[in-house]
Amino acid sequence: MAKVKNPLMSISASGSIAENLTFSIKKTGQQVRWQRKQKDVESYARNVQRSAYSKAVVAWRVLDQVEKNSWKTLAGCSPLTGYNLFVREHIAGNITNDSFAFFGSGVLGVCILGNT
Repeated sequence: MAKVKNPLMSISASGSIAENLTFSIKKTGQQVRWQRKQKDVESYARNVQRSAYSKAVVAWRVLDQVEKNSWKTLAGCSPLTGYNLFVREHIAGNITNDSFAFFGSGVLGVCILGNT
């Protein structure tokens, strides 16, 4: 990463130019990075994964607020949010009915919260 002094004829600069050259301010000072565009490779496996993720997102949006809060509570002691937990379990196939995807048929575990 290259360090830059007085970039773009100013004291500081941040943002991107033509989505290729990115200026930022870090702890070490002003930096500029060349961003290479990533290729979106179409493959069967990637399309299957994207399809499964899309179905999980649609299933989440169908849930009412009570069901969403239940997933949030279920994910309470893990680093996941309720949404992340729901999507993970949906993609894994642990939720059987998309129209009522409350807890599915799988046991997702128990957590005990201590006094901290």
